[in-house]
Amino acid sequence: MQEQEHLHWLKNFWITLKISMKLKSLQVLIFSILISSCAMAQGFEAGLQAGLITSQISGDASGGYYKFGPTAGLFVKRQFRGAYSGEFGILYAPKGSKRFAKNAKGEILYEEYKLSIQYIEVPILFQYATDSLALTLEIGTYIGILLGAEEDEQGILINLGSFRNYEAGIVVGVSKRLSDRFSFGIRGSHSLTVARKHPSGEIWRLNRGQYNTCLMANLKFHFN
Repeated sequence: MQEQEHLHWLKNFWITLKISMKLKSLQVLIFSILISSCAMAQGFEAGLQAGLITSQISGDASGGYYKFGPTAGLFVKRQFRGAYSGEFGILYAPKGSKRFAKNAKGEILYEEYKLSIQYIEVPILFQYATDSLALTLEIGTYIGILLGAEEDEQGILINLGSFRNYEAGIVVGVSKRLSDRFSFGIRGSHSLTVARKHPSGEIWRLNRGQYNTCLMANLKFHFN
């Protein structure tokens, strides 16, 4: 009976999520998370998360994690049998890249290029708690919903191509419980779908466009 209730809850959440994606509404997404967590509050753990994200995008000729930004959101966690658990949430994820002009000594002169992309992400994670290391390992996927993008060269807005409204990717990470209320984690993510086509329009085997790669450190506050 309890398993059927869980399946029914997951089905309702997925339907709500698909509607939210079509409407592309931050308010509806937040509402869907809150309603889903309240509907099956027993056995679930919810909370807030905030941190810092650094990112790069393939094919931008920058080759480094020079773009930083704040990230924040909500999460809901469900403990399964033993050391296994699952987690999903909603997260504001600013991505993009930066490139700096440098002199012959390698010193930064000025910001040459900047790409800012804003996403709302819904990560879905499978977690395993290790007894020996007192750490929680996690792996999963995410769906990103584009909120907006801006690109400039030396302060002048440019447009090298439109970004797709949605992206999906893989997430891996590790976290540690600091206390009953707080935990700290580090995650890495890479998009499996193309964020946008190369400005040149070229496609080479599996390289079909530009892909987002991110590193994130976040602090979680657990409600219960």
